[in-house]
Amino acid sequence: MTDSQSDLTQTQTQDGDWFSSQENRDIGEPRKPWGRITPRKIMIKRLGNQSVTLQESLSASFDLYNDSFIIGRDQKCQWTITAQDVPPKFWDRISKEHCKITKDLSDATNPVFIEDLSRNGTFLNGELIGIYEKRILKSDDVVSFNEPGNKIFHFDNSYQESYGVPEDIFQLYHIGRQLGSGAQGLVRLVIERKTCQTFAMKSVQKNGSANTLGSVNDERIHREVDIMRSLNHRNIIRCYDIIMKPNAVYMFLQFMEGGDLLHRIQREKYLTVDTSKFYFQQLCQAVKYLHDQNITHRDIKPDNILLLNNEDRTNLKLSDFGLSKLLQENSLLQTMCGTPLYVSPEILVTAGRGTYTNKVDIWSLGVVLYAMLSGHLPFCNEGNTVAQTLIKSGKFNFDKERFNYVPETAKELIRQMLTVNPVNRPSIDDVLMHPWLKDEEKHFFDNDFLLSILYTDEEMRQPPAKRRRIE
Repeated sequence: MTDSQSDLTQTQTQDGDWFSSQENRDIGEPRKPWGRITPRKIMIKRLGNQSVTLQESLSASFDLYNDSFIIGRDQKCQWTITAQDVPPKFWDRISKEHCKITKDLSDATNPVFIEDLSRNGTFLNGELIGIYEKRILKSDDVVSFNEPGNKIFHFDNSYQESYGVPEDIFQLYHIGRQLGSGAQGLVRLVIERKTCQTFAMKSVQKNGSANTLGSVNDERIHREVDIMRSLNHRNIIRCYDIIMKPNAVYMFLQFMEGGDLLHRIQREKYLTVDTSKFYFQQLCQAVKYLHDQNITHRDIKPDNILLLNNEDRTNLKLSDFGLSKLLQENSLLQTMCGTPLYVSPEILVTAGRGTYTNKVDIWSLGVVLYAMLSGHLPFCNEGNTVAQTLIKSGKFNFDKERFNYVPETAKELIRQMLTVNPVNRPSIDDVLMHPWLKDEEKHFFDNDFLLSILYTDEEMRQPPAKRRRIE
């Protein structure tokens, strides 16, 4: 691996007593269940981590090992309900397959789902699930058939990790695997228990530290919250909910299955010219929206650029507004911030004590475009010359072999964006008017994908006649 390739990875985001995690068990150790069903006649009193049985039942408990468990009257069900399991008046209303419990066993953190298979009703904690609808099960949930009072079983989940999330949030969301972490927060996959909708939950702990590079304080947290609440653009990550707590803030963001752009570049080694242009056009639209709102992102890098799915032609969204700044018109920024290999010369020269404008985002765009096209960063440690010295002088080249296949117009755009003097650096409107990107507007988008990314989620729900006109 070359030094520059190594530099590209420097900003990568880091990624009860009767059970134990299956992924940690030794080879040859007996399998542990991922859940347990306890029929209704067993009354349970909990004493800390121990469960004390107060009354025996005719039906035994079921430990769950496989990825599916069906309950109903049919003899093929994993639990065949008998007349002894329900009051007589409900017996003929139990369906052959009344409900199904499932878990994807590929990851211990995956949730447990219950699906209602009966028109006669399956209730979770007294609430009707609905035919062919799903809910997420958690420990101590009670499932009833036919009506809320006909309690059939009690559920225990072998994976019940809250990761320190407040109880009220844990009751609303299943907390899944970690998606990423950094100086500004931790991101986990979460699933709303009632709707089974997936989100990325970003949690930022408050520590009141000084406002220095990489620190997290109340001002930065509230700034991100305020900005996220105000944004609505097809190429900016959507925030669905924000929960403020005394020691932390929890933001529920759109989950992007394609991961971040950094991992996409590392996986592919580099992106084709067409794919790079396709992504860069969308990224510029996001930055234009921000700049038109007098918002400067200040930390644009592949880690903070998310992809909707794993397809090459997919929607791109800019994320992580922890360093963003909402400005008054014609005002200047004066804070040391950003990621060193993507930060602009004017920030480095003054160590954040000078003033600068939203042109810092243009510099970062130039670094990102260079990285997409080549799989390398334009500025990295070379011999005795450190990257920051090269950034301050604006010294870089296109000597990577991959650039032999990159059009001169694209390289010229990079040169313009990586201009040391911000006065001579193009604005985002200038970038979008560059010939390399204007060519994109004319013929690169296909009609179906164009519609999917040019409207916001709310607008796409409207009939075509009511959508805003795209000029």
